[in-house]
Amino acid sequence: MRIVRLPSKSGVYCIKNINNDKRLILYAKNMKHNASYYFIALDKGTNKGVIPKLQQEYDYDSSVFTVELLELTSDKNRRFYYIRKYSSDITGYNKKEVTPTKFYVDLKRVPGIYCIINNTNGKRYIGKSNDVRVRVRDHFGSLVKGKHFIKALQNDWNLGHEFTVDILEYTHNLTDREMYYIMEFDSYIESKGYNTLIGNYRVKNKKKKTQ
Repeated sequence: MRIVRLPSKSGVYCIKNINNDKRLILYAKNMKHNASYYFIALDKGTNKGVIPKLQQEYDYDSSVFTVELLELTSDKNRRFYYIRKYSSDITGYNKKEVTPTKFYVDLKRVPGIYCIINNTNGKRYIGKSNDVRVRVRDHFGSLVKGKHFIKALQNDWNLGHEFTVDILEYTHNLTDREMYYIMEFDSYIESKGYNTLIGNYRVKNKKKKTQ
């Protein structure tokens, strides 16, 4: 039986192939128990239908696999940071991640003004939609795929910055209220936000606030 050197605590860890540096990023409330169970499943070959490539490489040489503690945390969404950091959904064993539901699951499917907040650097993106839940989901879906139309926002996401979403107002007066909040938070200024438009007007100089 493999000895797993992880604490019996909540956190993010990875199963790593030391030959090719491929990783499977996992979150567990009890990392030691979870990892031990995973290796038992690999030894029995019962993971073939879940991650075929990992099982195949493990069957070939199980000795090259190890575990690595990444972070002690009770936030299961931290695994997304490490998936992005190591590109483990592209070059590793993680499946391609879907949009993390934490960003939109509590939002209403009604018209309103939303704000995507970068908690790492304080920048904001103000947006409007007739269906804020779907629109926010689409934003983060694009970020996960690496195809967001705002390059600065995509770059910060790729760096592993932490984001949250705030609903500023549920309203049918979308254009006027969106403009109000963009000006209120100065989110059109490069150092403060990601907005490149104020209403239908493109911002010509985001580095200096207009008077």
